[in-house]
Formats: sequence, C-alpha cells, structure tokens
Amino acid sequence: MVEDPKEILLFIFIAGFLSCIISASFGALSLCAFDIVPWDYFFITWFTWWVGDSIGVFLMAPLTLMIIRNHKKALQATVPIILFLTIAISIFIYRESL
Repeated sequence: MVEDPKEILLFIFIAGFLSCIISASFGALSLCAFDIVPWDYFFITWFTWWVGDSIGVFLMAPLTLMIIRNHKKALQATVPIILFLTIAISIFIYRESL
C-alpha cells in the first residue's frame, strides 16, 4: 500500500507521466496510421492525449487511494466530487446544444 508521501509522489509520477506517455504514443500513432489525423498533427495530438490522460490520473489517483485507505471518509468526499465531475463533463459535452 502506498502510505509514505514520497511513495505517493512516485506513484503519481509513474502513473501520471510515464504510463500516459505510452498511451499517448499508441493513441496518436494509431490515429495517424489510420489516416484519422494527418501526420502533420502527430505531435499536437500526442501532447493533447498525454495531457488529458495525465489530468485524469491526477484527478482519480488521489480519490482511488483515499477510497482504498478509508472507506467511510472517502465515501463522504468522493460522492460530491464524482457528482461535480459528472455535471461538469455533461455541460462540456452538451455545451453546443445549450
């Protein structure tokens, strides 16, 4: 279990930066290889993918670690956060139709 602050930072670094590099590389490469995105946009596609994945890790990793450690306190904090994220994502997705 990740308990020491140094271990938590290492976990977030590995999960947030390094693993997202692999995902962004395969994702951007696939989009370009199948002519969904032009090769001229490979680096911006890769960077956008990497930033999106990294932000997701930074948002969800602390919540996940908190849930694993302390279920009751985590539930009290997690429910409002998930509700807020759901509303924010819904507004973002459907903003053009509003």
